[in-house]
Amino acid sequence: MQLWLPLFAIVAYLAAAAGFVRVYRRPPCRVNPLWVLGILVCACQGHALSLLVSMQGRDSLNLSIFNMVSVNAWFVACISVFWLWRASMALGGVIICLVNAVVVALPFLFVSEKPFSSNLTPGMWWHILTSIAAWTFISLASLHALLYGWLFRRLKRKQLKDISVTSLVSLERVMMLQAVTGFVLLACALVTGWMFVDDLFAQHLVHKTVLTILAWMALGWMLFSYYIREQRGMTLVIELCAVFVLLLMGYVLSNIVLQFIIQH
Repeated sequence: MQLWLPLFAIVAYLAAAAGFVRVYRRPPCRVNPLWVLGILVCACQGHALSLLVSMQGRDSLNLSIFNMVSVNAWFVACISVFWLWRASMALGGVIICLVNAVVVALPFLFVSEKPFSSNLTPGMWWHILTSIAAWTFISLASLHALLYGWLFRRLKRKQLKDISVTSLVSLERVMMLQAVTGFVLLACALVTGWMFVDDLFAQHLVHKTVLTILAWMALGWMLFSYYIREQRGMTLVIELCAVFVLLLMGYVLSNIVLQFIIQH
């Protein structure tokens, strides 16, 4: 296995994280975040190549839990390039890069196999892709929620001088746009799963299905509270993080138990 690919990605992610730390600590005119984005793009390329290596099988694709977590983290890093050029979002860049530096090594440290035929039906491909996309946007929304909550509390305590209320409102709108996108994609994932998966409530799938439906309903309630009841503040952060935890329990933690504990 070509270990230099994940090592290159890890080093590049750590270098990008160090660059975002400098951007966060210094005024925007002193450090240009664009050169840090260049390092992040290189890290994403190395991450993608390492994923191709770890997911390749003889006649199948290895969609193990850590491979799928790594795919989700890669999508988050790629999409974040479009908003991390703003110096005010540098703290989010630090978190994304550090998380990805850990995640990119997981498929190589904890080797497991969950083979899927490479000749999947188009319906199954739609189910897999919409699930990954929903995970990506909900992960981004949760990351924005944590950043929003941290800034909201500091602004409320008058500990921030360089962040205005307008910037916080803009961050809130981006967070909710990502939440709406994740809600729609998660609905598509549930519909395609119902249409193309043989039995969504089979013994090895029932917990994922139930927790995913609960996460979708919780996300829908949060969006209803935001747009109809005009709910704001830390309640949004708590509800969005709860949605992320439900999805985390439904897919990641349950698959770790199935693949590494029950099988052994």
